[in-house]
Amino acid sequence: MYVVAPSLLGADFTVLGKQVHAVEEAGAKYLHLDVMDGTTQKSLETTRF
Repeated sequence: MYVVAPSLLGADFTVLGKQVHAVEEAGAKYLHLDVMDGTTQKSLETTRF
């Protein structure tokens, strides 16, 4: 069995509550949260796209 867990990093943080509710309504049972320590992965605030 496979489980698809939407990532919180793909959300718009200004409306995070609404987006979490939307994925719950769509049937998601889990959410994926990446924890970045700034050592092995650069912080999103300092990463240039």
